[in-house]
Amino acid sequence: MLTPRFELTQTDNDIVITIHAPYANIADTEVFVHENDVRFHAAPYYLRLNLPGPVEENDGSRASYDADSGDFTIKLGKMVPGQLFPDLDMITTLLAPSGVHVGSSKKFSPEISIVGGDDAQSDEDGGNQDDSDGDENDWFVEQVPEKEDDPELFSGVSYGFLNSKHSVFSKLEAEFPDLIDLPNPDSTPQSEREKLQGEHELMSFNEGHYLADLLEAHDKDSSLHSVLAYRGPWEREPEQFRTLTEEDLNSLKDFPNKEYLMEEKEAIGCYLGIVDLLFAYAYDQRTTEGEGTVESGWTMTKLSPMLSWLRTFSSLDSVVISCLRRSLCYPLYRHWKLSCKVLNDTRCILHLGKAAILKCLLQIHSIFNGSEPRYVLNQLYIKDYCIWIQKASKNRINSLAEALDKFSPKKKDLGLSLEELEHLAIEAQLGTKKVDENVSKSKKSDKNVANVEQRLAKMTMSEVFEEAVSDSDDSSSYSSSSEYATSSSEETDDDSDSSASESDSASS
Repeated sequence: MLTPRFELTQTDNDIVITIHAPYANIADTEVFVHENDVRFHAAPYYLRLNLPGPVEENDGSRASYDADSGDFTIKLGKMVPGQLFPDLDMITTLLAPSGVHVGSSKKFSPEISIVGGDDAQSDEDGGNQDDSDGDENDWFVEQVPEKEDDPELFSGVSYGFLNSKHSVFSKLEAEFPDLIDLPNPDSTPQSEREKLQGEHELMSFNEGHYLADLLEAHDKDSSLHSVLAYRGPWEREPEQFRTLTEEDLNSLKDFPNKEYLMEEKEAIGCYLGIVDLLFAYAYDQRTTEGEGTVESGWTMTKLSPMLSWLRTFSSLDSVVISCLRRSLCYPLYRHWKLSCKVLNDTRCILHLGKAAILKCLLQIHSIFNGSEPRYVLNQLYIKDYCIWIQKASKNRINSLAEALDKFSPKKKDLGLSLEELEHLAIEAQLGTKKVDENVSKSKKSDKNVANVEQRLAKMTMSEVFEEAVSDSDDSSSYSSSSEYATSSSEETDDDSDSSASESDSASS
């Protein structure tokens, strides 16, 4: 747990505690008050104060949170109005265990106990002293006050919305070691993150998983087949989807009104970040058929290179290719056609405009708030995106959607050797057919029959390979039937056509 920075002020009747906890999980904040003992908890922060005098919750007590500064303000009443609380600036003293009150003159001498002594003598002396005094022991973690960031120690490595945050993970890494994939985020510059991400994805790509999902998609009873057939609310009810609900409006009340000053390069990065987040959101919605699961927070974080690797993008093709790669490396379903459908879902949502995008961001924010420790990502990215998108340019969003319509990624662009895998599929299919012909023409010797049977044993995998022939490499052929999908349906993939023609010629 982190001990947050804090300060105390007082009036004749009240004590005001200001706690700086910018990355706290606000939804689970707890405050405990009992006389001199005041405790505050909002993961990953914990604060226990031993005040010089007793306080209480009364009609004048209140608590508030300032989203801009990340400060909690707690106002408590003094049990004895007019009492002066001394040394409120003595931070170390206020963090002392509750068994030792400030200003107490009581001194404690060490207790000496004999280990392994005569039990009868111990009973005669009144039993085990350790048991009798156990209730007075204070079993609390040591509190070390958080230090303010020293600008001179800033390494120049930043992240978050508009790259406005730094030195956050050096404080939170011990609490949330698995929050992101990027190692050493406070010392790894943007220039190295793309390379590290690519290497990690190549190590994580599982050829067997990809080929198994390739086969499963053609089983009408499989869950993957159902996922591919799913139509999201952005397709079924586009007008309703871009209308904010009362719950959405209530969520917006918790966000401050902020203005963002950004250069053109920063603005481009923000708009491309929307594509990143919407792709992750659309994947989770499609694969859970709109229901969401306890893994939704993990899924969206893992699929988003911006969230998992703290990436900032400068071109549309780089963010799309990165999202597609991750969708074939990490989640439960890893299928090219599924990834293309998710990309078309992203197109549809972009075409619906700012209200639809904001609705998606608010849902991401809500999911992360209930998914520890991903609420930290709300503070780093999602909250600011929810505020900024309301004032974003409609023309630039439309331009981004049109550019995404025209972009037609191909399997070879991902660098995962998907085409090579599927060429092996064709070769395995042809090999199996030749074996079948040989077996049907004549009986072989025992040795030859054994060889044939050995090859036939591979038929189940070759069936997996066979399905590769029927899968098109054209992402735009899966474009949405929604009125908002445009020119992407006209694009074709020459590579997939050549694979199909090779299969046809081989069959003949």
